Amino acid sequence: MLLITVLIWRDYLPESGQSCNKNFLENHNIPFRADALHQELFALASSNKPEKGYRVDNIINAAGHTVL
Repeated sequence: MLLITVLIWRDYLPESGQSCNKNFLENHNIPFRADALHQELFALASSNKPEKGYRVDNIINAAGHTVL
């Protein structure tokens, strides 16, 4: 059986644009200053990013199994 896994979280790299970081913060209801610099937005987004996971892991856990 072939399983294709997809990452739930996309890493935000320093190259990510300021608008990308603002969108992430807005979507996760994290307050930030409107005039914040790119470095501040990146630091805020990086410190609040969720733990990495795979969709297939969530499906397996919901079925009562443990992923190794």
